[in-house]
Amino acid sequence: MTGLNFPEINLTSEYGIDQSILDEDEKILIFRFGKNSHTKRNIIDFEMCRILSRVNDKFKFFSVDTKRVNNFNLMYELPETHVNVFFFKNRKILMDQGTGDNNKMKKVFFIRKKFLKLLEIIYWTVKKGKNFIFYDQL
Repeated sequence: MTGLNFPEINLTSEYGIDQSILDEDEKILIFRFGKNSHTKRNIIDFEMCRILSRVNDKFKFFSVDTKRVNNFNLMYELPETHVNVFFFKNRKILMDQGTGDNNKMKKVFFIRKKFLKLLEIIYWTVKKGKNFIFYDQL
């Protein structure tokens, strides 16, 4: 895993997260919030980066350690494990996966085709000016 070039940026402060959201106007931002000490973190980040290397012209991936940067834990109701939160043009993208919780994406994707399909749906939805997505096919 160490020899690959990942489009991942590790954010270490609340200011860094806010600036990332404010500065990007073209790409959809994916923030992976979770503890870096979690056992599955490397596997999840590795898979995310492999997938995102195919679509890095439309998406940007950030990794945030919730143990180090914990001000967002209450705001986004972040659990102990990891979650993904999406932003586009300074707006949070709400996504309901059939659970009624539209703040974050909790499911882990090891099936690349499903995740790429979801990213495509997110991309075309936000390009139409919408920020709510219902996707229960995961």
